[in-house]
Amino acid sequence: MTNMLERAVPRYTSYPTAPNFSPAVDADVYRSWLSGLPADAALSLYLHVPFCRELCHYCGCHTKATLRDEPIKAYAQQLAAEIELVAAQAGGRKVTHIHWGGGTPSILDSDLLKVITDKIARHFDLSAIHEHAIELDPRHLERPLAQALRDIGVNRASLGVQDFSPHVQQAAGRIQPYETVKNAVALLNEFGIDRINIDLMYGLPKQTVADVERTATLAHELKPQRVAVFGYAHVPWFRPQQRLIDQFDLPTSPQRLAQAKAAHETLVQFGYRPIGLDH
Repeated sequence: MTNMLERAVPRYTSYPTAPNFSPAVDADVYRSWLSGLPADAALSLYLHVPFCRELCHYCGCHTKATLRDEPIKAYAQQLAAEIELVAAQAGGRKVTHIHWGGGTPSILDSDLLKVITDKIARHFDLSAIHEHAIELDPRHLERPLAQALRDIGVNRASLGVQDFSPHVQQAAGRIQPYETVKNAVALLNEFGIDRINIDLMYGLPKQTVADVERTATLAHELKPQRVAVFGYAHVPWFRPQQRLIDQFDLPTSPQRLAQAKAAHETLVQFGYRPIGLDH
């Protein structure tokens, strides 16, 4: 029998999932979807910024590294143009949720974040906004950015942590001490952004059950409203920077399962409730 732990399954983080798309889903199809929305439909908007200053070894996100600002500014112009195109078909409707993902969306800087937010406000009804969220790298959060996020209406921040153990961070290519994340949370809270998500991972190189339990405990001390615990997917043929990870440092499937169970049990004992896959 096939070991169920070794079987690959489709990604479920977006719907429809990636395999549902093909060249047949073109601009005309997309336009028809948007124009077919009911006039009273409440919308959620997702804005993707596919840039980082450097790539973490484990990253599987749709992003690329750039030290230059020109590609970022050019992308911001295209994003503004896309908002215009979407608004031509679905504008005027109420928006209840906005989410900035990436990459590192704050790489746009304060001015560009405001320009794009103002563009959305001109074309959509934001009077019913319930949640305006952004994904942040705690290593690149400073006071001016925190103030800018408050000014554009952000009320939830999702912080990438993954693991607090120094040896795991070294192997995964993301050095980020606990104090850095703690200071980022304090800064966000100072500016009234107190809905905090923390992203953790299991299955990382050189990671153990003890590392996962310690990380979940430290994450709890930061008092997040939500915690996500994702399994690392090692796909170096798809994400070349993952070749920097020694596959012999990765936990086995039974070890991954034990880590996932440990994360779950640690968080539940602190009073967190499971609300969906990984969350």
